[in-house]
Amino acid sequence: MAPKKEAPAPTEPPAEEEPPKETIKIDIQVGQVSNLPAELATCVIAEGFPEAPVVSEKEEASRQPGPFVFPQPTLHFPKAADNASGYRAMLDRVCSKMLTIRLVDTTEGTAAEQCPEVGRLSVDLIPLLHTSKDVTGRFQLELTEKYDALFDKPAAVEGENADQNAEEGDKGEEEAEAAPAEEVDRSVWVDVTLVASELLAPPEDKGDWNAMTVRIEGVYALPPALSAFGTSVTNNVLDATNHPFDYTVHLLGMHISEGALVQPPPPPEEPPAPGAAEGAGDEGEEAAAAEPVQETPEMFYEKTEKAEVRVFWEDPAAPSGGDEAKHPVERTAYNGRKYLRSFKTMLDKQGGVWAYFVPSGKPSIMEADVKAKKGAPVVDKEAILEACNRYCGKAWIDLRRFQRRATKEVSGRYALTSFKLTPPPEEPPAEQPSDGEGAEQPTEPKEAPESLEKHRTYLKVTVSFLTGVLPLEPRSPPPLPQDFLPARPLPPPLKTSEEAAEFFKAVIENGIDMVGREFEKLDILQQKTAPHSVELRQGFLEHLRSVGVYQQMQNNLREAMVKIVREKVQKQPDAVPQLSGGISLDARDKFYSELFVYMTDSLHRTVNRRIREEQRGKEELQWKHPITREDRRSDPSKEMPTERLRRLIFECETKRDYERAAKLYQNLCVAEADDPVQSASTWYHYARFCFRTGRTDAGEEALKEAICVAGGESSAPKDVLRMLGAALMATGRYEGAVHFLSTVLQRERGGHGDVTSRPTYFLLALAYFMDGQYELGEKYLTLSTKDAAYFEDEEEFDQGPRLFVTPPEAPATDTDVSPTSVATSREEYPAFEDPATGHPAEAEQEMCILEGLDLLLAYEIPQPAIEVIDRDDLGLLSLTSRASERVKKIKIKALMLLNEYAVAADHLREELDRNDRQQEVWMLYGECLLRTNNRARALEAFQHCLEFCEELTDPLVYLRAGQLLLGYGHFKTAKSRFLQSLEIQATAEAWYGAGKSCYLLEDYEGARECLCEANYLDNEHPQVWGFLCLVAIKTDRPHEADQCFKYAMQWQLGEADVLIAIGREYIQKGVSGHLAESALRKAVQLQDSGYARLFLAQALALQDLYEKAVLEAQVAIGQAYDQPELLEVAATKALEYADYLQDHQLREAIEMAYQMSVKRREEEEAAKLEGGPGSEYGGRDSFFSDRVSIPGFSDSM
Repeated sequence: MAPKKEAPAPTEPPAEEEPPKETIKIDIQVGQVSNLPAELATCVIAEGFPEAPVVSEKEEASRQPGPFVFPQPTLHFPKAADNASGYRAMLDRVCSKMLTIRLVDTTEGTAAEQCPEVGRLSVDLIPLLHTSKDVTGRFQLELTEKYDALFDKPAAVEGENADQNAEEGDKGEEEAEAAPAEEVDRSVWVDVTLVASELLAPPEDKGDWNAMTVRIEGVYALPPALSAFGTSVTNNVLDATNHPFDYTVHLLGMHISEGALVQPPPPPEEPPAPGAAEGAGDEGEEAAAAEPVQETPEMFYEKTEKAEVRVFWEDPAAPSGGDEAKHPVERTAYNGRKYLRSFKTMLDKQGGVWAYFVPSGKPSIMEADVKAKKGAPVVDKEAILEACNRYCGKAWIDLRRFQRRATKEVSGRYALTSFKLTPPPEEPPAEQPSDGEGAEQPTEPKEAPESLEKHRTYLKVTVSFLTGVLPLEPRSPPPLPQDFLPARPLPPPLKTSEEAAEFFKAVIENGIDMVGREFEKLDILQQKTAPHSVELRQGFLEHLRSVGVYQQMQNNLREAMVKIVREKVQKQPDAVPQLSGGISLDARDKFYSELFVYMTDSLHRTVNRRIREEQRGKEELQWKHPITREDRRSDPSKEMPTERLRRLIFECETKRDYERAAKLYQNLCVAEADDPVQSASTWYHYARFCFRTGRTDAGEEALKEAICVAGGESSAPKDVLRMLGAALMATGRYEGAVHFLSTVLQRERGGHGDVTSRPTYFLLALAYFMDGQYELGEKYLTLSTKDAAYFEDEEEFDQGPRLFVTPPEAPATDTDVSPTSVATSREEYPAFEDPATGHPAEAEQEMCILEGLDLLLAYEIPQPAIEVIDRDDLGLLSLTSRASERVKKIKIKALMLLNEYAVAADHLREELDRNDRQQEVWMLYGECLLRTNNRARALEAFQHCLEFCEELTDPLVYLRAGQLLLGYGHFKTAKSRFLQSLEIQATAEAWYGAGKSCYLLEDYEGARECLCEANYLDNEHPQVWGFLCLVAIKTDRPHEADQCFKYAMQWQLGEADVLIAIGREYIQKGVSGHLAESALRKAVQLQDSGYARLFLAQALALQDLYEKAVLEAQVAIGQAYDQPELLEVAATKALEYADYLQDHQLREAIEMAYQMSVKRREEEEAAKLEGGPGSEYGGRDSFFSDRVSIPGFSDSM
């Protein structure tokens, strides 16, 4: 029985494939077309940006067709999370392709793609990236010539009108000519709308994006061996069918492949000039007799591009045609914030990139593994690989013009230099033929191998951006002082204890810790005398109140006492009478008396226990928890004592307080005396400090102390011995220098597995050279160029150098990798390479000398480095190395160490004129200008440092810029610079600058916070105490102000303007006249001025010392002769005091002094008008003189 056939399942129409859920959608809507020249049946084709043309349905004949309906109006693109490459390709198409809308005439009924075009328009999609989700508007349609002519076609004329017009004759023609012709509206408009489901580009790139286009014109002047490989020329026509190479250019992360050989178009024939044939022979003879004209680069380029074969990359989207119609390829890419940041960093550091030109064998030839047909040319794959390896080239593309804001395009011709993809195989040396006597036969010189440089091959390329390469927008808001304030040395809120007694003990323990931390800030003398000095104890209590410790302890104790009372009442309710019956005085007194005894006893027990614990651990520091470096950075209260000393040393050097820095170094050496290794290191750093501050003798003594601490020369650090040898060499004591340097070399040679130190050999050679022992100098200089492998077989240290050694073998490479795979590898050709790649300046054989010069600068000993660079008789550096950027910077830094800041500034200015995109050079230039008191230009230099894309890691630049901005009255900008310095490293100087800025901005609470933090980091900073005094006066804290002023005077406050400001504020408040007098008298000692004398007079008057006040006011009158306003105020005050004393003779003397000052001012003004010398007053302080402004800088920066 046959099996029963199953009924076929009902067929369903295939469902349309749904697009992926996570896609970006773009809807295309084309509305009505207005004012066509005739009634036409039309449809619309959208192309360009879509990967495939989108065709609408046909519309019936009309002069205003539309709206047009698309069967699939939505374009789908992947998101970055699903398909990063597809998302990137979509962004690139938005930047490179416009949406083209073509209106075609479908009257004939053919397919839309074959219908004649009526017109087209283009819509830019760039607003969809970051600006808007839709692009809507009316766009004008550009008609083709055929359809635009329909506007000129005359209307049909009836026969009777034609006869009537024919009889009018010439009169009608004249009237028609005289009458103006009616203008026809030829504008055709189309409504187009594009709607995206979301903004196309990543939101983090908004404001910081660009579109980069690379246009490759071609590679010219190819070596004949490459251009003729597999090609033939018939009738001046190039046949490159059998040319086995494809060409790829790698530039800025783009990889443009499929380059091919092309022949230039034939030049147009120019008609001969009249009379050219006559006398041609004579002119030719004269031209032949004339000297040949030297070919210029422009002539070479013109000849090459007109006549020679080139490698060309044709744009596949361009219309096809002959050679003259070919368009070079252009690649456009969307670049976001990350890429632009790398690009700007490249501009700052390198100024350009490498473009790589890589030929590779065609895959159809290299991958084919079949036998060649009979008669076909034989493919020599080895020859192809060898040619690919030989003719790889790279060209340095200088992009520094993009540093100008208005520059959008850089183009030019760039010479290619050959480089090898794989190293050539080593060939064994060939045996030399010899004659009968064994002499070598002379050989003919070999020709230089074929290379790109030999034939002057070059690449013609253009790099352009949609907009100028502008600085990136800041991503974070300006910082606030509160953002950098670390946790105060106050404990976190105490957790509630179940037992009130335990909670009370915890509060006492915590209070002891808080008071102890504040007490440790006092110096040793204050700590010893505080228990016996009422004044110090009172001052310490005021300090606890000022930092908030007193209030915190009070709150904690109140909370603990309430808990104890409540717990006692809950556990013993009978101890207190009920509230309803009332509490008698005796019962209440008894209750609180017992409570007081209990709390006092608990307090005494806890304090005594802590004292015993402190006595047991007095000999060493006890830290409750291990402290990491990050913790110490974020919380200065956890800072080790030695680390605090190192930070204070850095800050003292920052403000050039070298005396205090030296004392702190000595304290640090004493603190680390128990650790020989650390102590030797500290003495070494102290020696470096002495050398860079001009204390040479102290530096040598410090190095000798380091050797002694380390246990002698046999165990002292090598850097200490090398540094001492360099110091002795710098002062002409060459025997001692040779001794210490030889000791280092003997230790290095005697160690097991220790490598030879090239800088040590160089320093020893330099010592011999400077001593005039040139033979020994040459010997050790040669040794400094050898590597460690050279000395493996040497048994004795003082053997003569081997002048000829076998170079080390090159690292193994994968020689099996074909040029095809290498050419397409993106990792081999990064967009931005290391800066050293593009700047090969100094000679390779002299690198050991440069390392030695760097070592001398690290030791802060610049004299030998200057002699090596400047002395021609030594002959250690070639002209190439002397002209290199590295050697120039070494010399500049050496001049700065010698305090030759003016000379160093001149060298830095020359370097900036050559290339102004060097951040380190701007930094050094600003420091030199600041040291030469050129503050305005120094500020400009430091501001230039901040314009670079790479963020600074040196807090000193921000600190210097903030200090200079303060001096020019830009308080708001100065505050931001100080906060940027704090973001890198917390220093007392930066906190002081931020507090000073806040004070001048009248933000007294912010100033107090910043200044308290600065005081916590350095409680011996007199300016901080001075401004804390000013803030306390402004905020009505008189006791705190007096205490801060006493500390400011104790630490020798030496800024006259701050002292004048303190005296002025005391006078305005009418308090502490004696303190105001002390401040103003010291200001007069530091810088005598009319302001200081006037306020001193007011301070004396505040104490009812009017006789002394009149005398000071008279001095102010004499000093303020060139300041009319101050002169009037001083005279008024002096007369007021004289009237109070009722002394008429004193009044007359004051009036006479006033008249003499006025007369002196008039005489000097007259002398200035006549060109004579006049006096200049330069003693005004920054608090009272008019603010100065620099063009280009404002508080909005």
